[in-house]
Amino acid sequence: MAASPPASRPGRVALVRLILSVAVLLGLYAGLAAVLTRQAPAGTTVGGVSIGGMDQATARRTLQERLAGQVTEPVTVRAGDRVATVDPAAAGLAVDVPGSLTGLTSFSLDPRDVVAHLTGGAHRPVEVDVDRAALDRALEATRSTLETAPSDGALSIAKGTVEAKDAVVGQSLDLDATRDRLVEAWPAERSVAAVTTARQPAVTQQAVDRAVADVARPILAGPVTVTDGTHRGVLAPAQVAAATTFAAKDGALAPALDPDKLGAAVRAAVQGLETPPVNATVRLVDGKPQVVPGKNGTEVPDEALTSSVLAATTSPQRTATVKAGPVEPGITTEDAGRWGIKEVISRYDADLPYNPPRTTNITIAARTIDGTIIKPGETFSLNGILGERTPAKGYQDALIIQGTRYVRDTGGGVSQVSTSVLNSAFFAGMQLVEHRAHSFYITHYPEGREATVHYPDLDNKWRNDGTTAVLVHSWVEDGVLKFELWGTKRYDEVRSIKGPRRNVVDPRSIDDPSPTCNAQVPVPGFDVTITRQMVKGGQVVKTDSFDTHYDPQDDVTCTGPVKGQVKRT
Repeated sequence: MAASPPASRPGRVALVRLILSVAVLLGLYAGLAAVLTRQAPAGTTVGGVSIGGMDQATARRTLQERLAGQVTEPVTVRAGDRVATVDPAAAGLAVDVPGSLTGLTSFSLDPRDVVAHLTGGAHRPVEVDVDRAALDRALEATRSTLETAPSDGALSIAKGTVEAKDAVVGQSLDLDATRDRLVEAWPAERSVAAVTTARQPAVTQQAVDRAVADVARPILAGPVTVTDGTHRGVLAPAQVAAATTFAAKDGALAPALDPDKLGAAVRAAVQGLETPPVNATVRLVDGKPQVVPGKNGTEVPDEALTSSVLAATTSPQRTATVKAGPVEPGITTEDAGRWGIKEVISRYDADLPYNPPRTTNITIAARTIDGTIIKPGETFSLNGILGERTPAKGYQDALIIQGTRYVRDTGGGVSQVSTSVLNSAFFAGMQLVEHRAHSFYITHYPEGREATVHYPDLDNKWRNDGTTAVLVHSWVEDGVLKFELWGTKRYDEVRSIKGPRRNVVDPRSIDDPSPTCNAQVPVPGFDVTITRQMVKGGQVVKTDSFDTHYDPQDDVTCTGPVKGQVKRT
């Protein structure tokens, strides 16, 4: 096969020229690229900082200097009107300066880079290094500031007008979305809106509005008639409203009528609708205990009353029809029959000297106490039964002891009743809970076994620690205060043993010229112990003791124009 003829000389020359031309062009391109790409394109900004025409070192230094203030300033995170701040450094946020300049100041033969340098630079954000765990901790710390709890709506018409509390929607921080938004915005923006989700209240505003329209306004729209077919009365809107409350239930505001408040209003408005039951009791008849039977009453059941009245507020007739049913007394005849009140278990008499105001006070107190029944486990309280001794109750001024002197006060002399209460409970074997002797010894009282009383701070109490009830019978007859406790005897005998006087102190002598002076005879002060023995079957089955301290009763002589007299109290 014949060989190809060698290329002609002119062809070789042309090829060489072409290669040289391309080499020159490539060299020129490379030189141009070297000049252009080692500097940032004109007009280039990174994170808002202009670095156009700068080499890498200058651009890095400029970017660091210009961003130095931004990267250390706290970032404000907003959620509505709530604002929290985040420290970028503590939150693990830092600017990656080398990464932010990548491709802007390094040599490149890529035509796209060369063209970009010839036509002008772009605007790019800075690159950010993020310590996600640190940032999450920082954002977690903002929850207490940015988050709000929902607030339930509420409603009241108790004052006769609609008083509604608006529901408030709360907000919770969406940490992941807020983190992403902050990283995207920083450091160019120093205030970021947090991403939140709504927290709905259990009772929404719609629920409040429905309760106002469907319940509250109908209640206040007009009066309600209540009837059982025979008796009839009218409730004013304010009376129904005063008994109405609203409570959250299954996302709604459910109305409820207080049966006590509504019942009181209905009973006052509808005479004869209900009759109260009468408790059975035990009374002394011809000197013997007798059960007085109880009586059933009638009343409208609470649920029937409240539901009928509430339904009537939205009915055209606005009438609640109710029916009263029988109701037993709290103490039935059978209950009273089981009380065990059958015999006198203690008796105590006290002579009363002539002193009309004092005797009047004692008589009123005895009459008030008479018939009191103390069931097993209950406590007798003298102040609880008598209340405050006032002129309105008929009490008069008489002598009492104040400190170590006699003075006049309303209800003076009731300490004689208190002493009789103490002794009747003492000899019945009751548990003595609270009593205190007079400050000095009064000779007509049993030594160490007497008690003063003052409302409301000084009481006389005993507890029925037996298994049967106790009836207190007290009265004044022929100048004698008489006390009897009736029940079932637990002991054959209760003994009182008085110990000797101890720590005796002589009284002082005092001359008193004041016109309000009350003379006193001298009585020494001393301590004494009373021992109580409960006897059954000839054996002492229980013993207790009581220590009493008496101050001396000073010898007071009235030296003024009107001489006082020694009085008993």
